Amino acid sequence: MSEATHSAEATMDATEAPWRAMATAVRELGGTLRERMPLPFDVPMDTFESWARHLEGFRPSPRAEAPSGRRDLEGAEAFVREVCRLHQTGVAMALSELRQVVWSFTETLGRAVVENTEADHRAMERLDRLRDAVVSNSIAQIKDAALSTVQELTDLIEARRSRDRFQAEQLGRRVQQLRSALAEARREGHLDALTGLRNRRAFDAELAVAYERAHLLGEPSVLILFDLDHFKGINDGFGHLAGDDVLRVFARTLASTFPRRNDTVARYGGEEFAVILRHAQTEDGTRLAERLCQTTRVLEVATDRGAVRPTVSAGVAPADGSESVAEWVDRADRALYAAKLAGRDRVVLAR
Repeated sequence: MSEATHSAEATMDATEAPWRAMATAVRELGGTLRERMPLPFDVPMDTFESWARHLEGFRPSPRAEAPSGRRDLEGAEAFVREVCRLHQTGVAMALSELRQVVWSFTETLGRAVVENTEADHRAMERLDRLRDAVVSNSIAQIKDAALSTVQELTDLIEARRSRDRFQAEQLGRRVQQLRSALAEARREGHLDALTGLRNRRAFDAELAVAYERAHLLGEPSVLILFDLDHFKGINDGFGHLAGDDVLRVFARTLASTFPRRNDTVARYGGEEFAVILRHAQTEDGTRLAERLCQTTRVLEVATDRGAVRPTVSAGVAPADGSESVAEWVDRADRALYAAKLAGRDRVVLAR
């Protein structure tokens, strides 16, 4: 194989590099959405692979109206943007931050193609010079043109390889930023903003799982509902900012009392909190609830109007595979209500 032929093939390989980088970016985006947060809309996951294979040049564009004979970059960018736009509708997060990541991602794709199109023109100019030299019938001129073209193409290929590596790194960073943004959106969408505990939506989802495992597998679980006593009096007497401080301090105490990763600790609403204990017996739930009551009694939350000393009441309800989720919650709630009627600052076991 001649040096010129080898250089031309190397040029073709370098020309394909940005397309392979874009195909990898599309696959990464599909994997991110599948692993971190299931798609809330009807987009088959194999569509990402179809676009990736098209960008690699192995199959036609998935878009029916795409022009034939060339890669459908416009369709690929439109697909990425539409996926991200649809995904935003199901994610509770700062939309401006996500838009910035997505637009930066698509702009990087566009720059990669533009830059390499310019390089293609340069490569063709070098080859045209060599063709002109061949037509001249001068052996010396052909030799000089061939050596000059090979050297110029070699330098061009090396420059393009360096640029392609840089662009691939940029694409990788953009995908990682998008992955991190989606993961953060998912995490924030399940947390209570004031206390940092899981919110009611996350609690309901975990409760449904615990119920199914108790109902189908007989896995022992315990539901505990907590309610801070006389919380309205705290807000009225010390102010709502002080009330927020009490909620945050109690939330930290609650989380430290129930530290297992398999357990769910959540803010149920207002001054109510809830805990789901997995693989736990009734006596475990009662013992830990009593411990939390004792710990809460010695808390002091400093405010501008003096120290707040809160107490808490609790209702404990072990899972019963014969009842519904709503009935399970109702039993815990009735036990909590009984604790309130009995004088508060105590634990009552559901019947």
